[in-house]
Amino acid sequence: MKKIYIGLDINAPSRTIFFKFQLPLIFKGNYLVVPDLNDADFVIIPNSNNEINKILNYRNYNYLYNNKIPVLIIKPHFERDIRIKYKNFLGKLKAILNRFRFRESLYKIPEKLRSLNITLICDNRRIDRFFKSNGWETFYLPLTYFENKKFKELKKIKLIKSPEIVYMGEITHFLEWIDNIKFLLEKKEFLKYKIRMFAFGSYSKQSIEAFIGKEKLIWDSFEFNYKKMLLKTENAVFGLIPHNKSESNYEPNLKNYLNLFSNQPNEVKIIEKYSSNSGRNHLMSSLGIPFITSPSENVLIEFNYYPFELFIESKNELYYAAKKLIDEELRQKISAKLIYEYNNNFSPKYGMIKLEKYLISKINEK
Repeated sequence: MKKIYIGLDINAPSRTIFFKFQLPLIFKGNYLVVPDLNDADFVIIPNSNNEINKILNYRNYNYLYNNKIPVLIIKPHFERDIRIKYKNFLGKLKAILNRFRFRESLYKIPEKLRSLNITLICDNRRIDRFFKSNGWETFYLPLTYFENKKFKELKKIKLIKSPEIVYMGEITHFLEWIDNIKFLLEKKEFLKYKIRMFAFGSYSKQSIEAFIGKEKLIWDSFEFNYKKMLLKTENAVFGLIPHNKSESNYEPNLKNYLNLFSNQPNEVKIIEKYSSNSGRNHLMSSLGIPFITSPSENVLIEFNYYPFELFIESKNELYYAAKKLIDEELRQKISAKLIYEYNNNFSPKYGMIKLEKYLISKINEK
C-alpha cells in the first residue's frame, strides 16, 4: 500500500474543494495517509508558506531529493486582494496595505524546489502555461464539485413564483458585471427577478445593496452539499458567471477620440483576473443551471458546445442572453446538456482518475 503525505493548509475555497472533495475520491483504501513527510511515497500539498517551508526543511528536503519522491503542489500561484470599491472602511484599509506589501518573491515557487520531483497542479490554463514555459512540470486539473449521476428537469419558469438569477463565487467577479446586472434587472422582463448571492470575499453588503437595490438581492451561504444546493437553487432561472470586464472603443465618443494609445476604433480592453478558472461554470453545470458567462480561455475550451449567444461582453449582450434563457425549451435543453457533459467529462471522479494515473506514472519513474 502506497503512503501519502497530505499538507492541509486550507485558506481558500478552491483549496477546500480539492483537498476535501476531489482528492478523497482516489483513495479507495489503496493509500495510507501518513503524518510524517519522511514516511511518504508521494506528497500532495497546497502552495502555502507553512507547507513550502516544510519541504525546504533540511531533513525533509534531503529525503525527498534522495528518494525522488513525487511532490504535487496544488494551486501554485499566490493571490492578493487589492480591490477598494464596495468594501467597508477596514476592508479598504486592508486593500491599501496589501498594495504596499506586494513583493515579487511572494509570487514565485522557490528556485531550490527545481531540484526535487515537483509537479504543479493548476486549475487555470494560463497559469499552467506560465509555469510550464518557466521550466516547471505541470498538470492541468479543473475545479469540480459535486457528483451528479442523474438528470433532474429544472422547475418550469411558469411554476416559479419568485424567479431568481444565481451568482456563486468570489465577490470580485460579480462586481466586474455589477453595472450590467443593474441594467438587466431594470428591464421589464426581469423586474420581478432577484439575485441569489452565494458570495465570499471582502465586501460591504450595504454598498452593493445601495447600488442594485436591497429588494433585488438575496444573501445566501454556499454549502458543500449537493441536495442542499439543489433546494437552495430550485427557483433559479439561470446563473451569471463573469470572468472579466470588457470595455470597447467601438462606440464613437470623446473618450475614445482622445485615447492616444488606440490603434483601431474597435479595440476591446479586457480586465480579467489572471487566475480566473472554469470552476464556477462546472459548479453550475453540476446543478443543471444554464448560465451566462464570459468568453474566457478555459470556458471556451471546456464548453465548446455551449450556445455562443450566452458568452457576453456588454450590458446589451447580457440582456439579449437573458431573454434567450427565459425560453423554457432552450433552458431545459441546455440544462440536460450541461449535466451530460459534466458527468461524462468533468465530474470530480473523472478528474481524479486522470490524476491517479499521473501519480502512478510518477511513482513508477522512481
